[in-house]
Amino acid sequence: MTPTTSDAGQPDGDERSNLHVRNARRLGPDDIVMATQPGSGATLLGNIMLELDIDVMDPFGVVIETDGSVRANEDVLTKRERISAVAAKERSLRSGSAAGNPDVRFFKNFLPPESYAPGATRGAVVLVRDPRDAMYSKYRFLRDFGNWIPGRDDIEEQGSFAEFLDGRGAGPEPPPIENWTAFYGAWAEAADRFERFTVLRFEDLKADTFGAVCELLDLFQVKVPPDEIAAAVERSSFDAMRKHEDAHSAATGDAVDARIMRRGKVREWEEWFGDPELAERFRNAELIATAARLGYSLFSDA
Repeated sequence: MTPTTSDAGQPDGDERSNLHVRNARRLGPDDIVMATQPGSGATLLGNIMLELDIDVMDPFGVVIETDGSVRANEDVLTKRERISAVAAKERSLRSGSAAGNPDVRFFKNFLPPESYAPGATRGAVVLVRDPRDAMYSKYRFLRDFGNWIPGRDDIEEQGSFAEFLDGRGAGPEPPPIENWTAFYGAWAEAADRFERFTVLRFEDLKADTFGAVCELLDLFQVKVPPDEIAAAVERSSFDAMRKHEDAHSAATGDAVDARIMRRGKVREWEEWFGDPELAERFRNAELIATAARLGYSLFSDA
């Protein structure tokens, strides 16, 4: 079905909320699925790739046409200019002015693996983070920037983190613990659907960003000189991206109390997990088992 568009060439009505699903169906053999949940390293990894002139398609920030060509969804890109390099690089790639790597693209998404036909893409990388940190990061993002997400205008005021874990403010999704478990449980079983498949933990990406990026590009047969990777990693550091966000806020007058580059901290959960009320919510057998498959031990007695 041909998508309906406005006079400005942007998706209309329900097409906005379904755009990521339609985009996923239009990927091809040079596309790499970047499957993730919010707060799990996609901003860092995506920024590095864009610094290397490797296209990273936001699920709502682009419209993939039936012939595989891509145009920008300006409504979304305009909101995302606070992120270092991302919006400018995406616009550059959309217009064909970025030199870089035209033969491969990453597609960031939050969809289950069955959304992709086996063998249709070059492969998939699954970005995961300790669920305690990932869910708290998602809570903070939705609280501050939930109005960025097409079709999520109905997100209610979230209240406390505990209320969010119970489902308040999660919109149409299942409560966060159930949603995280189902998403990563499905992807942990999905390796045989893709020619190339890897799981990249946020903690490992932060510990050795250069090494993780080199391994990832090698797996997907993307050739980039090591010195260029090192430079892209440096330009994508937390301090560099925070500096860009501060500069953008100063130039536009945007408030800086809500940040995309909030902390980027590994094991932030240690600051609040001692609260019995919060910790008890994570004592879920399916969550604990799924997290363990991905290398996370949520409870020493589990």
